[in-house]
Amino acid sequence: MDKAVPGGEGGKGSGMKKTSPAYVVGFMIVVCALCGAAVSLVQYSMKPVLDANARLARNRTIARAFGLVVARQTAGAYDSALAEHVVATTISGNNRQWHLFTRREAPHDIGFIFSGTAFWDMVSGIIVLSHDLGVIRSLEIIEQKETPGLGARIEEPRFKEQFKAYPVDWAQPAGRRIVFGEAGVRSGHRIDAITGATQTSSALQRILNSEIDAFRPIYERYRQADTVHSAGR
Repeated sequence: MDKAVPGGEGGKGSGMKKTSPAYVVGFMIVVCALCGAAVSLVQYSMKPVLDANARLARNRTIARAFGLVVARQTAGAYDSALAEHVVATTISGNNRQWHLFTRREAPHDIGFIFSGTAFWDMVSGIIVLSHDLGVIRSLEIIEQKETPGLGARIEEPRFKEQFKAYPVDWAQPAGRRIVFGEAGVRSGHRIDAITGATQTSSALQRILNSEIDAFRPIYERYRQADTVHSAGR
C-alpha cells in the first residue's frame, strides 16, 4: 500500500492558495500600501518645487493684475517687481484674514484676494480697485476648476477686459454692485456673462459682490487706522 505523502498531492505544503480570497485581498493591500508609500515619497520630495511653482504662478497673476511689466519670467524677477511696486499686507475682519496689495505709486490702487465656491469647485483671484473702491481696475483669476471651454473661460482676456474701468455702484442693493447680464444684450453698464456657462457666471457675480461687500468695511477701518497712525508720527 502506498504511503500518503505529507502535504497532499505533489508533496506541496498546505500553505494558502494564490486563488483564495484571503490571498488576493492580502496581496492587494500590500501592493496598495507600496504604491501609496511611493506616491507620498515622490510628493514629499517634490514639495519644494511644487510650492515654488505655485508661488510663481500667484505672483505672476498679481503682477498682471497691477499691470507690471516683468522682463524675466523667473520667480526672483516677479518677487523683485512686486516688492518694488506693490505693498503686501494682511488685514483681519469678519473672522478671516484679507490679503491686501497697495500700489506704491499714485494713484495707489488696491487689490485683494477673493475666493468662493463656483459651479464645480472653489475659484480664487485678485480684484484691483481704485483706492476709494469706486472703480475696478482689473480682475485676474488665480485658480479655478470650471468646465474647460465653458466656465473656464472666466480666465480668457476677452472676459476679464470687461472689468477694466467698471464703476462699482455702491448705491445699489447688496449683491448688485457688479452686475452680469446676458451676452450680446445691451442693458446698461454690466459684464457680459459667458455664453453656455450661466451657472459659473452667476456664481462669479455672487462671489465678487459678496467679497467686495465684506471687504469694504474692513478696508475702511484699516485706512482710518493707518491715517491716524501716520498723523501721529
